[in-house]
Amino acid sequence: MIIQKLHIENFRAFTSLNVEFSEQFNIIVGDNMSGKTAILEALNVGIGS
Repeated sequence: MIIQKLHIENFRAFTSLNVEFSEQFNIIVGDNMSGKTAILEALNVGIGS
C-alpha cells in the first residue's frame, strides 16, 4: 500500500492539515509538540490499525 495523501480535520492539535507524501521516502521532522506523533496516529486511525 502506498499512501499518497493525508487530510486531517479536528484531530489533536490540527484544525486542518493536508500532507502529500512522496512515493519514495518520507521523513517527518519538527519541534517538540509540533504534531509529528499526531500525524502518525492519524495514519494508524485511517488504516485501521
